[in-house]
Amino acid sequence: MSAIFIGSPSILIFSLSGGLLSLAAMIIVKRSERFSIIGVSAAGGFFHNVGQILVAVFVMSSWQIVNYLTVLGICGVFTGVIIGIISNEIVKHIPSQKVNQ
Repeated sequence: MSAIFIGSPSILIFSLSGGLLSLAAMIIVKRSERFSIIGVSAAGGFFHNVGQILVAVFVMSSWQIVNYLTVLGICGVFTGVIIGIISNEIVKHIPSQKVNQ
């Protein structure tokens, strides 16, 4: 939201590319039913950085920026795991409701 109101168009492009690729990856990982909420979140953190790096490659016309993916990927997975752990604890405290059909 801040990119829309006070940021530049390039910030918006980086944010959207990371967010959309992250969302797509999390949907795919979740549908595989092989990963917990922590794994899904870790995948989202990693692919958010992948999306931003891909845009940076396009903007800078250089593949050398991909070298940053190692550090960014580790940080993305780490923060994704932390967010996944927190989300898992929150979900445990949300009462499940049965929907009458």
